[in-house]
Amino acid sequence: MPSAEDIGARVRAARDAAGLTQAEAGERAGMHKQHWSRIERGRGGDMRISTLVAVAEALGVEVGALIDER
Repeated sequence: MPSAEDIGARVRAARDAAGLTQAEAGERAGMHKQHWSRIERGRGGDMRISTLVAVAEALGVEVGALIDER
């Protein structure tokens, strides 16, 4: 499993590719911009599967794109 910082970097890259702000992405995922920001900085705490799914769906990517270490 990648580190929280690695997941955060992948989330940011996917958000940038989608052309979304943190606020827009957070709204799509049903979370506050501040929570989204913490995730991108690797400070989101223990991330639940449900959070990963919400983030991936908000960005239009598969969960595997955020956690796959290949």
